[in-house]
Amino acid sequence: MVRSWWQNKPVPGRWLAVILIGGAFLLTDASSYVGGLTDAYLRPPVGAEAQALGNTNITSPAYMMSMINPAASSELSMGSGRISFGGGMRALGRADGNLSMDFRVLSRLGLGVAILYRGDPSITIMDAQEEKVGEAAYTTVTSKVSLSYPISRHLAVGAGLGMYYQNVPASDDPYGFSEEDGPVEYSYAFSIGGIDLGLRYQWRKDITFAAVVQNLLARNDWQFKRYDLGDLQQTSSSAYPVALMLASTVQRELQGRPFIWHASLKSYLLNELSFEGYDRLQRVSALLSNGFEWRYWDNITLRAALSDIPLDTDIFTDFQTYSDNFSAGLGFGAAIDLVKVHPGLSVDYALSLNKILAGVEQQINIVYSFQSTKRSLR
Repeated sequence: MVRSWWQNKPVPGRWLAVILIGGAFLLTDASSYVGGLTDAYLRPPVGAEAQALGNTNITSPAYMMSMINPAASSELSMGSGRISFGGGMRALGRADGNLSMDFRVLSRLGLGVAILYRGDPSITIMDAQEEKVGEAAYTTVTSKVSLSYPISRHLAVGAGLGMYYQNVPASDDPYGFSEEDGPVEYSYAFSIGGIDLGLRYQWRKDITFAAVVQNLLARNDWQFKRYDLGDLQQTSSSAYPVALMLASTVQRELQGRPFIWHASLKSYLLNELSFEGYDRLQRVSALLSNGFEWRYWDNITLRAALSDIPLDTDIFTDFQTYSDNFSAGLGFGAAIDLVKVHPGLSVDYALSLNKILAGVEQQINIVYSFQSTKRSLR
């Protein structure tokens, strides 16, 4: 029976199934789940849809496509597009803001642009005596531009280019009131050149696969302004860990209504990749996430997720340690179609508990979809 099922599948589908199934074992033997890395601020979900689904909307993101999967914009029909903007509040007083534009600009070319603000707008600076000396902010701005190309009706590929900016206070006296409080008063990091690669394969009408590689050759060059020098000096350069994501989407029905199951496996394979070589991460782990969508009403889609389930070798070698350190995220949300207000208008809302249970996080996005009156060439 299994052999018959296998033989009836298209050849590309067979090989993709091998890659995804084998990838689950490969990732748990070659990746890392560590905190405090250069790209840590980018790891939480981008946008309300991704947050409600636990970062599993990789095969067909509705917006922020350049951030999530650069191959996704080719799914749009000729002359159509989506514009989204939104933001939210995260745990510990952090804030988000995002904007995306995705279009099918030619018969076989999709274009996406996404901008993400993420940071802490209010940081209290204390001196050595724990007295307040000023206020500062941690700011990051990340933007990505992507192009996607449908090789066939089933397979699409895409590539994106990133821009990364961070600004963080580097002294307990950021305004330079007292040189005794620290040698540094200002720091920032900026780079252009991180590359993302994406693939989207529609195996059957109701089953879709995706694979994404992020942060190739991405890095930040930190600049510090010192009191004694009076100008900006580069003192360090840090690479973004290379991330690999495998994902699938299965569409079915529940009580006669559309029901969608998303699953993703995320791994950090390399600590650094450069033209000189690579630095492989030593901590063995991967993250498994599952998200669900149920369109119970015609204009409302309910969402839920169980995300960031760690998979590592401790499961087999030290299960007690694995169980003691186990954590996972929970996500909930809804997408509301506002067609009665304006055709193509919708709103997404998400609420989640992050995996360290540091607090409740919320995001909201307003999405506008438009369709050309011209006949689709797809």
